[in-house]
Amino acid sequence: MCIRDRVFYTGITLIIAYLFISFYNSFVFTDSKPAIYPDTTLKNNNELPNVILIVADDLGFNDISANGNKLIETSNIDQIAKNGINFTRAYATASVCAPSRAAFLTGNYQQRYGFEFLPDLFNYSPRVRKADFNRFGHQDNFKKWYENDTPNNKRGLNPFVNTIGDYLKKMGYQTSVVGKWHMGAHPKFNATNFGFDSHYGIVGAASLYAPLNQDNIKLNFISAQYTTGENKLGYIDEEGADITSDTETFVSIKAEIQNWRWKGVPFYLRTGKRMKSKMTQIVIHFKSDGHYIFDQDSESLKGNTLIISLHPSESISLQVFTKPHGVDKHSTLRSDPMSLDFIKTQKLLNIPSGYQSLLMDILNGNQSLFLCKEEVELAWQWCDNALEANKKSNQELYFYPAGTNGPKESELLIQSNGHEWYEE
Repeated sequence: MCIRDRVFYTGITLIIAYLFISFYNSFVFTDSKPAIYPDTTLKNNNELPNVILIVADDLGFNDISANGNKLIETSNIDQIAKNGINFTRAYATASVCAPSRAAFLTGNYQQRYGFEFLPDLFNYSPRVRKADFNRFGHQDNFKKWYENDTPNNKRGLNPFVNTIGDYLKKMGYQTSVVGKWHMGAHPKFNATNFGFDSHYGIVGAASLYAPLNQDNIKLNFISAQYTTGENKLGYIDEEGADITSDTETFVSIKAEIQNWRWKGVPFYLRTGKRMKSKMTQIVIHFKSDGHYIFDQDSESLKGNTLIISLHPSESISLQVFTKPHGVDKHSTLRSDPMSLDFIKTQKLLNIPSGYQSLLMDILNGNQSLFLCKEEVELAWQWCDNALEANKKSNQELYFYPAGTNGPKESELLIQSNGHEWYEE
């Protein structure tokens, strides 16, 4: 081969290599990075108009009466469309809510950030999950990959990604999210980490924020009855029991106190018969700030927890995450329980039960630890209102095997709000 031929083929090779690198850089690298937007900072904050962005999930084009729906009148949405711009050829980036929200917030396809699926996928029915399951052949294949290999602290939108909240903040806006967020249940995925000053609502898929009443009882109240399990008969299997009885033996409730002090703090109540163990506990989960200095791989660890045990043993335990001692463990975390057990600390062989102390106070005429009449009546009024609303709602009575901690619906109730029941 002559020198001219070598130069020719060398030139062709360089051209091909250049084209390949250019294509790879423009297609792969730019597709993996957020779009770059121009600087839109305004010098005068008085120029800023108020912006309200309303997102309605999972609506088809013809679900809006302005677009031809004759079954349901969406007059409020129609009015917004009439006074603004109606995009008749715009398409959502996903068939389900959370991924399309991620695209809407960032202005990029959600696949760029690994947000292809619902962050809490297995809280929903197969009908909702079908679109994601199909690509894995069978739902068990997907579950093995997603739930086992993707921890909770990885199921969400990367907080380092810029959103519309970040750009509005840069322009001088005060920003807030009201209602559903759904960008991940872990504290690191809170809306306040994405350019929003505050968030009043839920981190999961759906819920309501009103007191327990007939309108929202189904989303905040679960009742169930135990069935045969662990060599124990079911409630209606006992001798002489009414086999048609729909009496509940288990209840779990999400409640809220609607004042400024407890705003946004959920209270989860759970009680039942024939459960895994008989105990009475008050568990307080301290809110995590979502920032981890040590051991970022441990982000899925729960926050600090205060456990007040009332029965069968009386104790107080504070579960605190601390850094272990030693120069070789500078980037790890561990959970250290700090417990105060009254039986051990007081060296008592027997602590009087609550009823023993109660009866002794009655005999001595001591009412210092008794509830007042008004408090008892208000507590029963709250319970009666919840039970009456549940009865009128015709909500399904669920079932759970004896020896377990209740029905799976109770787990879904708390998980849909980004929390979990405390289990020892």
